[in-house]
Amino acid sequence: MLVFVSLLILASMSAVQQATAETTPTIKVEPEICVRAPYAVWPNYVNKTFDVNVTINDVDSEEKLVAADFFLTYNKTLLEVVSVTEGPFFQDPRWNLEGTLFIYYVETLPDGTGVVLAMDLIYPNMTTGNFDDWLIFPNGSGTIATITLRSIYQPVAPEPSESCDLEFSETSLVGWIGGSNQTKISHNVRDGKYKVIALQLPRTPIDVNIDVGKIHFKGEITEFYILTSDYGMAVDATSIKAYLYYNGTLFADLTDAIEPVTTGLYKIAYTIPSDAKFGTYTLLAEAEFFEAKGTNIKSFQISSTLEQLEASITEINDNIATVVIPNLGQIKVNLTAVDAKLTEVKGTVGVINSTVGTIYADIHTLNATVTGLIIDSKGEILVNITTTLNSLTTKLDSIDGKIVEVKGDVATVSTTLGEFEVKLADTQSAATTTLYVTSALSAIAVILAAAILILLTRKH
Repeated sequence: MLVFVSLLILASMSAVQQATAETTPTIKVEPEICVRAPYAVWPNYVNKTFDVNVTINDVDSEEKLVAADFFLTYNKTLLEVVSVTEGPFFQDPRWNLEGTLFIYYVETLPDGTGVVLAMDLIYPNMTTGNFDDWLIFPNGSGTIATITLRSIYQPVAPEPSESCDLEFSETSLVGWIGGSNQTKISHNVRDGKYKVIALQLPRTPIDVNIDVGKIHFKGEITEFYILTSDYGMAVDATSIKAYLYYNGTLFADLTDAIEPVTTGLYKIAYTIPSDAKFGTYTLLAEAEFFEAKGTNIKSFQISSTLEQLEASITEINDNIATVVIPNLGQIKVNLTAVDAKLTEVKGTVGVINSTVGTIYADIHTLNATVTGLIIDSKGEILVNITTTLNSLTTKLDSIDGKIVEVKGDVATVSTTLGEFEVKLADTQSAATTTLYVTSALSAIAVILAAAILILLTRKH
């Protein structure tokens, strides 16, 4: 495979000549020197990727360049090739009339050296097989290929830094001279160099900071945060663990729940169990950055109740409620875990009982809707309300209900949940089951008429 590129380009040559020009093109690696790990302690560049470009420079259009290939070698103990992509130079629409062909291989030489073999060419006229239709050929400078490399090894002090050449073992530029005849274009070559500086391990404990909040509640979905840093710079720990303690006893191993957020910052999403005891809990975090270690603790309270805190729900999503507590911020609560139930409606406010105390919510947040209206045995008008939590039967007055209009057997009722219409016949039928079964419909109508009259009187 080592010679396939040159053979592919040169096989169709019926005449091979050496072209000359006032300026000599150059194939080179950019940047010429790629130095990794510029900071004495950080960062660790193992598994980090970077790009190098193979470029053609100072090409004269008169040379009628139509193809290029190269073999670029590298040290496989330091680097590995992630990808090779075509650059934009030959794709320029000024000379790319029929399309381009870009192919590459990544191989290993007998001595273990890695090599990237790549070719880029402009297709000729597909009918004539030549470039007679071309008014302009490639000129100037540009990228013919971008190679993405990954660092796979970085020495650790006191070991010395490592480097390798990004060296062209073979290159070729091909120009067209008419018909099916082609020529080699003389050119210069400029290799690149890769250098990775030895990692200086920290010799002091790393800093571990924890944020857990002050107060939490049963059923709350909490987020704990851990930040690891060294010399004031956030660093990714090579090892990190977290444990939750209660009364000096391990309550939960949270190591598997640790998730990276960004460099050095970690999050632990944890739901306080519904059977957790009230009191003080302590989060212990342990981290290592190579040979340096660090640890820290942070405590918080699991409160017995939300009573007297005027907690209110502002949003519910998939049974997870956002609860705002004045002067404490907001928390996330699993409504099922705290056995939340709507027990009362006062105007636009819903009163919710739970295992952690009373919580309030705007009834619109609970997606409350009126699903029915009945009259009880005392002649009071009741409404059935369906919400995200549960259904509730309450007095019409509790949602500021008023009968604002009666047309025939249809009454329009205005409430804090909006207006709705109800047929009097339907109401009578429902009332029949609430009153005495033997009551005549005319008697029910009298009761309903009286109730409507009372409400209309209140309105005025």
